[in-house]
Amino acid sequence: MIFKPLLFFLLVTSLSSCAPKPSGKPRVGYLLNITHAVPIVAIEKGLFGEYEVEHYVSGGYLLNTLMSKNIDIAYIGPGPYINAINKGFELELLTVSAVGANAFVVSEKFRSDKNFKIKKIAVPQYGNTQDLLARNLISRLEKSKTNVPNSLKEIANESLGAKALNFDEKVEYLAVSPSELEMVLHRNSVDAALTAEPWGTLLTQRGFINLNTEMKVKSLLNSPGDEYETKLRKELDRINEFPVTLLVVRKDYYKTHAREVEDFIKKNNQALEVITKDTNSAIECIQKHFERIAHKTLAKEMLTTSLSTMSFDSKIDIEKLDELEDVAIAAKYFRKKKIKPLAKPKVEANEV
Repeated sequence: MIFKPLLFFLLVTSLSSCAPKPSGKPRVGYLLNITHAVPIVAIEKGLFGEYEVEHYVSGGYLLNTLMSKNIDIAYIGPGPYINAINKGFELELLTVSAVGANAFVVSEKFRSDKNFKIKKIAVPQYGNTQDLLARNLISRLEKSKTNVPNSLKEIANESLGAKALNFDEKVEYLAVSPSELEMVLHRNSVDAALTAEPWGTLLTQRGFINLNTEMKVKSLLNSPGDEYETKLRKELDRINEFPVTLLVVRKDYYKTHAREVEDFIKKNNQALEVITKDTNSAIECIQKHFERIAHKTLAKEMLTTSLSTMSFDSKIDIEKLDELEDVAIAAKYFRKKKIKPLAKPKVEANEV
């Protein structure tokens, strides 16, 4: 009896020594979405084989998992990134994963209603990337609308099959799940939606009007309405100049695992190179991934169209993120700015 405590201690110690120890390799989170094509391709190409990688269906859940330190690296949108840093969570912005992929879709009334006015716009979530982009789009158009007479607006929009494209003085933004957009647009519960791919392509296939693509194929060159049409087209194009997916890491993890993070970035860039140089291979990877994980078959034509709305450039444009943070503050999501300019590289005295 006297030796049982000692034997128990030795047994526990022995079992503990056999338990697997943390490898230090980053735990990675991403969304099962085409805008997260880089991690999807990396997984299917075996580049992330040594990492613990988890997919999520909600950006909010992914962000909460990151903030609770259950993962170390994540692919998230600018909206969640701004949300996190404004809540005091320390993140290191590593690179941009994808740019663009946004679609401004209007209801079928746009073609038939002579007095079509956008009063309600659907966005995926309040405070997310598309919500901020929608508010920014309307704000910039509102600032310039007084310069263009209504008569010119009517002429400019005849090319799109509508007599006018106007926005209500107080546009209302409604959070609607992308999977429900077809229903709410069909019922005219909203007048428009700003959504990310592949939903823009899918809604277009269902007969709704994607103004981003519509304005590219129809124009009124040398017409009196060209000034307004040019402004509208410019602003619609501009929403796809913003990053849609960022690669971030918890600062506390980065401080103690810099080498692991740098190795991960290299593999991320290899996947990015596959997408930019071999689109067919990337599409096959995305199709395979969705079939394996979600048991869904994605048509090659749809993926080709969706990917054409995106660019894959790792360059960080901090001014774009700063602009979106200003929009979030104007919407009263936050009170103070937290985004800081990226540190400029030091120039040695002997450098020209």
